[in-house]
Amino acid sequence: MDHYQLIAALHDTFSSLEQQLAEFRQRLASLTLLNARVFTLPTVEKGKEHDPITQIPVTALQSEAACEAGLAHFQRLFIHHYAETVSSKAAIRLPGALCFLVSEAECEHIRHAVEAINTLKAKLEQLITRESGLATEQRFEFVHAHLPGLITLSAYRSLTLLTEPDTVRFGWANKHVVNTLTREAVLEKLEKSLQATRGISSTEKATWHARVTQELIDIKKLPQDAVLKIKRPVKVQPIARV
Repeated sequence: MDHYQLIAALHDTFSSLEQQLAEFRQRLASLTLLNARVFTLPTVEKGKEHDPITQIPVTALQSEAACEAGLAHFQRLFIHHYAETVSSKAAIRLPGALCFLVSEAECEHIRHAVEAINTLKAKLEQLITRESGLATEQRFEFVHAHLPGLITLSAYRSLTLLTEPDTVRFGWANKHVVNTLTREAVLEKLEKSLQATRGISSTEKATWHARVTQELIDIKKLPQDAVLKIKRPVKVQPIARV
């Protein structure tokens, strides 16, 4: 896929996603609400993404207030949907569940709608993270050049459809991200790391250089077709325990 095809596919996919989300929200709003419960968390201000956090207040919303917040959240994909002080670098989440009374036909229609939306979300993520061929640090500029202000984590996050949940509670999840890389890709990253000594003091440069050099030696000893995995922890995530 060339550059112009990629841009066209990006806009077409996102336009379809916005339309499907709008129709999905209208469909749910027309249904009979049985119950709803969502949990709001404080937003992260610009420039404070890495500040230490000692306490996170969680507020539970129920019934109509929770339903209204949940339906609105489906379509809040841009940073301008929030206050100007909110950071676009931090994930914005609203864990919870919305429960509706539906017929079998309505349930099937909603199921197809969720599948279609999640397919578009997955396609959007693939276009940005794979088809673009861009490194992680280059994707931000690419996305915001064509979809200014898009919060990619919100756009990628899939919808979950459940039937007859018993309880909805708030919780935290500790997760890890596992990236699978080829031997050559890891060697390329290490070579770049040797040059990336900006911000490292002169006394630490020698140690850094020695460690990276040793890793290069170790990786080069592996077979050409070796598959390597990098596992790293991610920030604790708020979840709804259903």
